[in-house]
Formats: sequence, structure tokens, C-alpha cells
Amino acid sequence: MPTGVYERTKSHLENMRLSRLGKELTDEHKKKIALANSDDKSVCWKGNKVSYSGLHKWINKKILKKYCNFCRTNTRKLTIANKSGKYLRDLSDWMVLCVPCHKIYDLKRKYAKTYPRCWAK
Repeated sequence: MPTGVYERTKSHLENMRLSRLGKELTDEHKKKIALANSDDKSVCWKGNKVSYSGLHKWINKKILKKYCNFCRTNTRKLTIANKSGKYLRDLSDWMVLCVPCHKIYDLKRKYAKTYPRCWAK
């Protein structure tokens, strides 16, 4: 039955549900479904109108965290930091930092305009 042509009755929907009941999807089929609904193909994709936390979750999935970009250690907890302060969906605008380096980086950015001589390189 073509989709969108006929109205599906409650009994028809119930018959469709029962026909799929107990059948499991193959791994190949699950991968195809995942690819079809990933990132910008998803109905929930917001593009650049994403929230702060949603953007951080997306970046955490995309960036491989091996070591801190400043101290080159991998023994501490690693986080992501935004370079430009504009929070874009651009992976080159983000970097991986350990928690201590992230705190120092944020403090330098916050007070660099107010106290430029203190943070001079």
C-alpha cells in the first residue's frame, strides 16, 4: 500500500504492528537507520540555532580527545574549549584541554582586556 494515499484505520495500524512484533532488525539494517538519521539528516537537527549544552554534546562526539593541547598530558580529565568565543559548529574552533589548563585559558581570556600587562606573553 503506497504511503500517503490511503488513510490508515486503527485496525490497519494494529495489523502492521502485529506483523513486526517479535522480529529483530539485523545489524546491517540498524547501521543504515543510524546513518539515515545522523547529524543534519535528523528531524531534530537545529543547525546553528543549537543550545550551549547541545553544541557541547555534539563537539564531544566529534572531537577525539587524546591529550591536552597545552601541556600534552593525557592523565587528567580532558575537556573542550572554544577558541573564538562565538560557539560555532566548526571543529577547528575548538580545542582539547585538561581541566587545569582550561581554567588558566579561560582566566587569560576573561582578564586579558582588563589587565593586558598581566597576561602579556
